[in-house]
Amino acid sequence: MSQNKLSKRKPINAGGNNTVSGSEGRKKAVEKDDDLAIKPVNKYLDLFLGILFASLFVYLIWSLRKDIQMLALFVASLVFVAFGVKIVAYVSSRFGKWVSSCRKGKHIPEDCRNPMKSPLQLRKFSDQAWQLTCHTLMAAAEIYLLSGTTWWEDPASTFKPCPRDFVEGREERPFLLKAFYIFQLAIWVWTGFSCKWIEARRKDYVEMMTHHVATVMLVLFSFLNEEQAIGLVILFAHDFSDIVLDIMKMVNYMKLEGRHGYYIVEFFFGLNTFVTWPYFRLYYFPLHIIYHGVFGGYVDYCGEGEGSRLQKCQNTGSCLRSTGLLTLLASLHVFWFFLLLRILYKLVTAGSRPSRAGKEVYEGDSE
Repeated sequence: MSQNKLSKRKPINAGGNNTVSGSEGRKKAVEKDDDLAIKPVNKYLDLFLGILFASLFVYLIWSLRKDIQMLALFVASLVFVAFGVKIVAYVSSRFGKWVSSCRKGKHIPEDCRNPMKSPLQLRKFSDQAWQLTCHTLMAAAEIYLLSGTTWWEDPASTFKPCPRDFVEGREERPFLLKAFYIFQLAIWVWTGFSCKWIEARRKDYVEMMTHHVATVMLVLFSFLNEEQAIGLVILFAHDFSDIVLDIMKMVNYMKLEGRHGYYIVEFFFGLNTFVTWPYFRLYYFPLHIIYHGVFGGYVDYCGEGEGSRLQKCQNTGSCLRSTGLLTLLASLHVFWFFLLLRILYKLVTAGSRPSRAGKEVYEGDSE
């Protein structure tokens, strides 16, 4: 908060006409937190992302209209996710307040004591708790569905048989895989809706919303084009690596850093920055999934006609479109990795604490 804003605030007296009740004060604090949480975004770009997301949702419903079973499952999953968000928010906020209330000792720096006293900070903690719950449960389901297959070790094998065989009815996907995909669609639709209209906006709001829109497109079109097998591999690479990222953000909101926090933030920051993110997002995803998996699998097992590998990809199913969208996601992974490196730079050169460096680089003026 700038000094100019602080100087313009009117003092609250103990009596007289300026007296503000406790409930009104808390309400104003929440409103102020919410105002500060919103980072200005180009209104036309924001409008475009909103229209694109809404259009995808309409197209999803229209595409499922002939399959009443899948449409009913999607609606039920969407309702389940909406209630799940509320339940996780309730439990995580209680848990967060309890842990935060225990961090009031004199050995803890004053700005790290009781971090959940800020309504905005508590809201961010609860939002991230939902992400952690979602990614953990989905990763567990994906491990179960991947077991007994060669899809993770060899993503190209997801194209044996080719997706067109399923589209044309010569092969049939297991119902459990299709149901899982529908549930993933419900999660990503809700996540995009929440990012656009509910959650506090951060510095990377545009990139995050773009990521959600691209993911909804990929999950939806891979479902319609019967590409669920390679989609399962892609979702697992994201969900599993996001578990460490979610924990890192949550302990950072709790300011469990330095000696007083047993270096928990630093541990998960290092694990995410040097292990899980580079391996899953910068190595396995672009090389094994995009190049060898989607592009290689389509061309080697489903390629049609003569010509170069690129021409075969262009002539075969959704090979070119899928490769393009996945490359966009890979580019966003590089962008977020540079944010992590910027935080690391501040930690090393400026001696900043993790919570402060994260706020300056990632959160922006959100508190």
